[in-house]
Amino acid sequence: DGGLCVIDFADAVLAPVIYEHALVAFAFEFDPALLRGYFADYTPDGFVEMCFNGLLIHDFGGDIVRDCVGKPEEFNNLDDLRKKLNKKNGKGI
Repeated sequence: DGGLCVIDFADAVLAPVIYEHALVAFAFEFDPALLRGYFADYTPDGFVEMCFNGLLIHDFGGDIVRDCVGKPEEFNNLDDLRKKLNKKNGKGI
């Protein structure tokens, strides 16, 4: 129709689905009902691994960890991150 529009491609990167799935999990604030509905195909361990790997490859993974999981000084290694994600998942999936 001749009008202008803006298309936002966000990160516009070629990435596996976990790149976005990890963000969805945090956007749902690990609400058990929402997690089970959206991530029904994941086992609890698979879900935590998806979040873990999604955070590690995401451009904003460090920010998300700091804002939603814990302060950087609380982590001595990546296994500490995995443990905190398991705890955060709790009774989620």
